[in-house]
Amino acid sequence: MSIRKILSDMDTVKKTVFESLSKKLLEYEEEISDYELRRIVFSMFKRVLGYEVYWADSDIHGKNRILLQTETEEIIVNITSLMDSLRKIHKEYTNYLDSKFFEEKKKTQDFEI
Repeated sequence: MSIRKILSDMDTVKKTVFESLSKKLLEYEEEISDYELRRIVFSMFKRVLGYEVYWADSDIHGKNRILLQTETEEIIVNITSLMDSLRKIHKEYTNYLDSKFFEEKKKTQDFEI
């Protein structure tokens, strides 16, 4: 199957990548750096799509671009919006963890004399 055919159904690709990435993001309880986020997205694209995946030349194609390559095709994918969405999801997750921590701490403090 061609890369273009797979990427033409971006909803499926995004869903698959999001599911894989959301599990990986749970390992990070602190704020996640751009470098780490790019590294995670890159490895998940490679794992999910199973094609040759490379970083595209940022001088030519711009920042946060991945090159997907087969014997007959090359496609540049901009991962900036994916990174932004994942950062938002991760922020919500860390806020949730913080709120649960403070709820538990408050419960234990209520019973202290």
